[in-house]
Amino acid sequence: VTIDAQPATPAAPTATATLQPTCSVATGTITVSAPMGSGITYSIDGTNYTNTTGIFTNVAAATYAVTVRSAAGCTSSPTSVTVDAQPATPAAPTATATLQPTCTVATGTITVSAPTGTGITYSIDGTNYTNTTGIFTNVAAATYAVTVRSAAGCTSFPINVTIDAQPATPAAPTATATLQPTCTVATGTITVSAPMGSGITYSINGTDYTNTTGIFTNVTAATYAITVRSAAGCTSLPTSVTIDAQPATPAAPTATATLQPTCTVATGTITISAIMGSGITYSINGTDYTNTTGIFTNVTAATYAITVRSAAGCTSLPTSVTIDAQPATPAAPTATATLQPTCTVATGTITVSAPTGTGITYSINGTNYTNTTGIFTNLAAATYAVTVRSAAGCTSLPTNVTIDAQPATPAAPTATAT
Repeated sequence: VTIDAQPATPAAPTATATLQPTCSVATGTITVSAPMGSGITYSIDGTNYTNTTGIFTNVAAATYAVTVRSAAGCTSSPTSVTVDAQPATPAAPTATATLQPTCTVATGTITVSAPTGTGITYSIDGTNYTNTTGIFTNVAAATYAVTVRSAAGCTSFPINVTIDAQPATPAAPTATATLQPTCTVATGTITVSAPMGSGITYSINGTDYTNTTGIFTNVTAATYAITVRSAAGCTSLPTSVTIDAQPATPAAPTATATLQPTCTVATGTITISAIMGSGITYSINGTDYTNTTGIFTNVTAATYAITVRSAAGCTSLPTSVTIDAQPATPAAPTATATLQPTCTVATGTITVSAPTGTGITYSINGTNYTNTTGIFTNLAAATYAVTVRSAAGCTSLPTNVTIDAQPATPAAPTATAT
């Protein structure tokens, strides 16, 4: 009778986790590389020995006692192999655009505030995970799928974050001085005609942007840098507009009646001696400013308000000048020979009975007007042109008065005693 040799017990297997769970696969693979051979079976739970390949797939995370069983049913000592837990996939990040583009900076900043931690990296393009701070600067305008990657290489779901387009800066405005100061109004108006639109505001000092119409009234004389600000707060380059100084109003003129009417000329002359200069015109009626010399001739008797107008159209206060009425010429006198020569007196007397009055003088020769009584005595026989002169020096037409020749005295008679 033969007693067989004791069946050999297999050596503890050489076994490793040839595949560990990944971010997307929760299970691993255990592979037994030795012993191999006919009738050899393998188990990772010490119970089920149906595996003949030594390869265990879809193995959940745990530590396994891998054993080998021979065809004789002898079981090896176990080899411990661990299938790691599946690495955790980070949660979708909490990310915001912490800085958006401004009028002067075209890029923004995206900041990831969670998750954070050792080995965590971040990406805004799903490719480059070199960022370890979660802060992305100088980011161009676009919508970004922000993801987080763990130290194990697991990538989170994305969170979309948008960097807005840079707000447009308005063009330099089209602006003009639509009203300049006048002789009577010291201020002007600036009007912006473009750009226009919702949210647009305007400034003439670069500080106050409360104007929404583009019309600035009561603007004092100066040169202004007109700017436009958009609803996003972007300010245009300036457009320079000048409100002129108010044109000066001339002083009241220095004017006199340099010629007054005379007995023979009914009109006078007004002469302005100041204000003078280029573009200055003059008027004696407040309407007609065609006179450029300041001399007005043939001016009828009246009181005139003399004004000066500048080249800018500003009119001075008036200076009053009077052209007197033409002095009256006395009527031809009423004059008679009140005494004629007699046989004994060779001269006569002429008497003027009208006109009479203060300042009136009389002449019988048109030259000597020293007589103030109108009585001329001791006049030799002749015909006299009697005239009257007023205090203003005006001489009447003459009245002819004749002093007769002295009547002849007969010669002594020729007489005899007949």
